Amino acid sequence: MNIQEKELFLRQVEENDSHNVEIMTTLMKLAQDRSPFIRIDAIELLVDYPTSEVEDLLLTCLNDKNELVRTEAVDALSIFQSKFVYDHLRIKASEDPCYLVRAYAISSLTDVAKSMNHLILETIAFIIERSFVERRILIKLNCYRSLYILGNKEYLNEMLAIIHSKNYRNRCAVANILADVINNENSEKILEFVKARLEMEDTIAVKSTINEFLEYCKRERYLI
Repeated sequence: MNIQEKELFLRQVEENDSHNVEIMTTLMKLAQDRSPFIRIDAIELLVDYPTSEVEDLLLTCLNDKNELVRTEAVDALSIFQSKFVYDHLRIKASEDPCYLVRAYAISSLTDVAKSMNHLILETIAFIIERSFVERRILIKLNCYRSLYILGNKEYLNEMLAIIHSKNYRNRCAVANILADVINNENSEKILEFVKARLEMEDTIAVKSTINEFLEYCKRERYLI
């Protein structure tokens, strides 16, 4: 296939939402394509195939030269309940040179730990350590999200505090991530913070992201 045919195939797979061994085999080949953009799209679609073959392939993708391919790979590995995957994600969360890879690895590590209960306490200790070591706000935010999801409710305040960050990208990131943690127990507090930020916000991107979050809350009946 030439590049146009590969892009068409990937688009059709995504739109048709069809799954079979032949498609999986082609996606696995495309996940090793010369183009990083093809590799990224193929890896994203491979999450629908939680097989040992796909797991092995995604683990090799963790060493891809392209940081966005590695980011997509750590994100996709969140579907596997495997100590082997867990150990590799832990390494990427602490050692990958790209902050995006480290941030997504922490989120995926949390998902894997939740599916394997005996790893939760170990994961909490590791993520707390990373929250102190990391300087990037995005990574700290992912750490707080993960710690909250794993039962440490006090980290909600740490997340909400970032909504007043001087960097508008950090404010957007908070608004995006709150959908992962809002529930009937904390919705009143979260919405109070978010609405207060919206009133004082002057950046279009942040306003748009907050409004999208509020629309989500309406759909989910957190906001009447």
